Amino acid sequence: MDDHASVAACDEGSLRAALELLYQHLRPDTRAVQIEQARRDLNPSDVWRAGAAEKPAGVLLAHFSAGKTGWLMSPVLATAPGATGSTTQELARLLIARAAEDLERRGARLVHTLLALRSALAAAFQAAGFARITEIVRMVRAADPPVAPPIRVPGVELVEADCTRREMLLRWLDETSRGSLDCPELEGLRPAAEVLESYQEETAAVRSTQRVFVARRGAALAGGILIRCFADEREVELQYMGVLPAERGRGIGRALTARALEAARESGAQRVAVSADVRNRPAIEIYRSLGFRESERRAVWVRVPGRSLGARTDPELSTTTAKRISPLRKNSSPS
Repeated sequence: MDDHASVAACDEGSLRAALELLYQHLRPDTRAVQIEQARRDLNPSDVWRAGAAEKPAGVLLAHFSAGKTGWLMSPVLATAPGATGSTTQELARLLIARAAEDLERRGARLVHTLLALRSALAAAFQAAGFARITEIVRMVRAADPPVAPPIRVPGVELVEADCTRREMLLRWLDETSRGSLDCPELEGLRPAAEVLESYQEETAAVRSTQRVFVARRGAALAGGILIRCFADEREVELQYMGVLPAERGRGIGRALTARALEAARESGAQRVAVSADVRNRPAIEIYRSLGFRESERRAVWVRVPGRSLGARTDPELSTTTAKRISPLRKNSSPS
């Protein structure tokens, strides 16, 4: 481990070699394009390396969000002659721990990653202070055919709202996050303003636009859905959906989802995607009833400074948790 014990953030001089390892799985022509794009877009200090600068033994990509969250990609490790499983696990742990500590020093209230359900790196994340709290299921649906007949809820009107109405969005996020079935372990960890900043940064980071539709019962807000449209990919993502606790169980979540599907068709999208905690059965049943089908699952691993999250052993999870998706997405308990 002596050669690997040196773990540090990259600088301009060491970035290219780190990126070569990070993208080693790509074809040479594709890898060269990806490396040049990454050198333009990434801050070198967000790329962590272990070992020599000119030939790193491991690389990890980190990101600090404006919403005070940190994200880690799974470490990519070079295959060294004679390396043992324990050696590679310790190298991965060092990379993960150092990057997470740096994100926390920068103000991250939580650091998270998404891993394959039986990832060989799960033990390294656990040893670095992460806990597996749940699984996220990603579901997709073609934008066509439309939902028919249109879904209406007596006494409730669905309207498009102005995405710049910050006060309204903050109140909606705050009130609908209470009692959420999506990652309830994290409820109250961040104020609504930071959650909104995370969603807005996700949208600004790629070529996409946001739209928000709200459900009103008279003058009162009952719920809403935030979507983002990717023009280049012709895809719409249901970014967040939340219904106020007093309005749950009345069909508002299903009506909002149907309105989002209509907006996807209007935008020319071919596909619609959404992610949800596997424990959020009401939301998943809504999506299934409207034609969404599961495409993949990831395990959510989280580290929160000063808080022990423990491991989940819920029967809904497909594997034991002793041993996850653009940034953690919360789709609050809709119905």
